[in-house]
Amino acid sequence: ETQKQVKTYTLPPEKLAKAIDYAHARNWLHFIGFAYGVAVLAGLLVWRVAPRFRNWAQAASRRRIVQAYIFVPLLVLAVDGLSLPVSIYGQHLSLQYDQSIQSWGSWFWDWAKGELIGCLIMGFLAWILYGVIRRSARRWWFNFWLAAIPIVVFLLFIEPVAIEPLFYKFEPLMGKQPALVAQIDQVVARGGLVIPHDRMFEMKASEKLNSLNAYVAGIGASKRVVVWDTTLQKMTEGQTL
Repeated sequence: ETQKQVKTYTLPPEKLAKAIDYAHARNWLHFIGFAYGVAVLAGLLVWRVAPRFRNWAQAASRRRIVQAYIFVPLLVLAVDGLSLPVSIYGQHLSLQYDQSIQSWGSWFWDWAKGELIGCLIMGFLAWILYGVIRRSARRWWFNFWLAAIPIVVFLLFIEPVAIEPLFYKFEPLMGKQPALVAQIDQVVARGGLVIPHDRMFEMKASEKLNSLNAYVAGIGASKRVVVWDTTLQKMTEGQTL
């Protein structure tokens, strides 16, 4: 009989201890961040912040969409601004444990871009939601669900094309890794997908991160394969596949 040897992967003792410490720190941050987030929301309710924002929005304009784009950004920025210390500490941990190399200026700029995108999307959704509630007080939940489906599909379509490039640089993978592209093509085909070679990209994660990743994103014509450059640098072709 042929005996199969199973090889297990273990970190060196120092790295293992560091990984365990990082996991513990992230776990504590998760639970403390949740409790802090609940406290933030409770404080906003007690101090009646949302009604004040609503009154400001109604005083600024009679147009519902304008009101939505005043009220929602104010509320989102209030919640996320008060929750910012937790996010900052999360980035501090990523830097301390060598998961990130992103400068604080770059990190804050990414946070600001994320807030802007979130406000744009959520303002539009709030405008639709309250319009649906006014027209269908009893079945608004069902009608809004129906309205949300095409919106979610559209966001899934544009996210890898219009949103991800705002945070990272992407380059065609074929130019640097033609052999890997051919192998990925086989993996994609085995998964029952069709993704042309010109929609396989290398993402410049190493400008901000030390971590590894590879994924498929998008739907339809925006569907693509993305491999982080850190993965290409630190893993073998077999591991990447």
